[in-house]
Amino acid sequence: MAHIIIFDTEVIFAGQLSKALLQLDDQHTVTVVKTAVEARMLLASQRQDLAFVPPDPHGQVMASLRSIQPDLRIVLITPSIDFALPEMYAGHVQGVLIRPLLMFDVETVVRQALDQPVAADGLLTSRPRPANSHWAEGPTVIHALQKIDLGDLVKTAVFTRGARLIGYWGNLTDAEAAAAARHIGQTWSDANYRVQIQFLHLPAHSGDLLLYTRYIVDKFLLTLISLPETSLNELRHRADQLADILRDTLAGETISLDYPVVQSSERTSYAIVWRPVNVLPTALHIPLRRIIERLAVASGCVLTYIEVRSELIHLVVNCPPERSSSWMVVLFKNGTEEAIQKEYGIAVNLWEAGYYAEEKEEPLAESELRVFLEGKAVAVP
Repeated sequence: MAHIIIFDTEVIFAGQLSKALLQLDDQHTVTVVKTAVEARMLLASQRQDLAFVPPDPHGQVMASLRSIQPDLRIVLITPSIDFALPEMYAGHVQGVLIRPLLMFDVETVVRQALDQPVAADGLLTSRPRPANSHWAEGPTVIHALQKIDLGDLVKTAVFTRGARLIGYWGNLTDAEAAAAARHIGQTWSDANYRVQIQFLHLPAHSGDLLLYTRYIVDKFLLTLISLPETSLNELRHRADQLADILRDTLAGETISLDYPVVQSSERTSYAIVWRPVNVLPTALHIPLRRIIERLAVASGCVLTYIEVRSELIHLVVNCPPERSSSWMVVLFKNGTEEAIQKEYGIAVNLWEAGYYAEEKEEPLAESELRVFLEGKAVAVP
């Protein structure tokens, strides 16, 4: 019996693979997800033995899943026999399943993947060092925590041992940091986990906050408390770097003033506008808003402004640094069109080609929107 994730957007193939896995062993627990966000949330709540995922050019899906469960076995789903896998997967996956050969190869691929051990070393990047609790007290830890620029989305870094708050740095109050520490101490599991992701509501904040907790050494824990839209890759990167600083502190090493500071990733905001082919019915305005909001959360973007009119869509979006305005437009235009087509069972092209985007944190002025609607400022992706 094994817990297995299938992350695939092709519904028919995912269903066929799920059926084949249950035929191999009807005791398997097989869960099909359509997005990497759903896969990460499932991992955060339930340990998995195996994940089937499609390859991506930079290995981001594999990295994000293993940031939560470092010993996760991964089988790549490839479209054809001659598909060229990116080099970064060599030695890091436990198998490859070719779509057309599903019924022939699935049994062998699963057996071989489950037989392979995976070293859970993806998170502890520096050498093991003895911890001395003497160095965890007083201003030493605060000084270490101040070495990271938390950026706009991470509210606070909290350092704990069990439920005891040792130090914190950020925007939360003393009472809020203490409440977070108690929650972390009550919910942390020592059963081979090195990362835990959960949500916590603090009274003075609207909505839940995301808690990314990472094991340091000898029961010391680092938690980054952020807005739920924060990219898990971004959190993992910051937590890993800050963990190295904290391990040095716990080992009694002095952190000099010229110690490299962990800088936040530079995130850019864009005001974006595009037009529908035809006037949007009023009945579509709210569904489109909700779809856009879901797409933003799933891709690690933050919507600071959204306006759906009959004649245009107008957004202000803050996204991870590797994302361009053209990438955002493709995400939102294609994603909304596909979602509307599925929801209403119609084949329709919603959007005109082209868009206008400007690097700014405020919405476009009405005069600028009029210029766009008159067709004088259009960029085609």
